[in-house]
Amino acid sequence: MVSRVNIKLLFYDIENNVMIDENGRPVFDIFKFISPGVLFLFKQNKENMMVMIDVNNYVELIYPDDELIDDIFMINYENC
Repeated sequence: MVSRVNIKLLFYDIENNVMIDENGRPVFDIFKFISPGVLFLFKQNKENMMVMIDVNNYVELIYPDDELIDDIFMINYENC
């Protein structure tokens, strides 16, 4: 039997120092998903990170890169 894997994506908003979920909503209780130590390493290393919460449940932390930020800016600019 194959188990289903759940992955929750969280994007880091550097400017506001907040994590954003895949629906664009701020995550106010980040420590419900990850420990303070994981958050510290994520911010210090400035790289994406996959964290296992429990069996078949993961959180992927996405650290923005300059190209991604530029792409988002261009999409928002074109829609104005």
